[in-house]
Amino acid sequence: MQRSKKIIVASHCVINQNAVVEGEARSPGVMKAAVDWTYEQGYGLFQLPCPEFTFLGPERPPMTVEEYDTPEFRSHNRKILQPVVEQLKTYQDHGYSIVGGLGISGSPSFDPGKGIFHSAGLTD
Repeated sequence: MQRSKKIIVASHCVINQNAVVEGEARSPGVMKAAVDWTYEQGYGLFQLPCPEFTFLGPERPPMTVEEYDTPEFRSHNRKILQPVVEQLKTYQDHGYSIVGGLGISGSPSFDPGKGIFHSAGLTD
């Protein structure tokens, strides 16, 4: 079978709702509709790390974009994203296309309109 060489970059919690703040999960495991849609389109799914989970752990309190928008959190994001950027660049260098992204409405990091990653230009 021929690969599509098309990749969707996804918020960590699209594939793993266990990373979401307690009480905020939208499904018990994966967000099946998003994964099914990606599969039906023939796209590969590239899972980003969860910066909130890796910064404060699984039992962190719910926080807003403004509460996360600190120099320390932005530095943490740059650190965990460096290998991701390198891997995605390798895909592109070998003819793959990054065709889009899956964010999470209301996520401090991955909300498509106001999340930290979006405002930093990391999801554009």
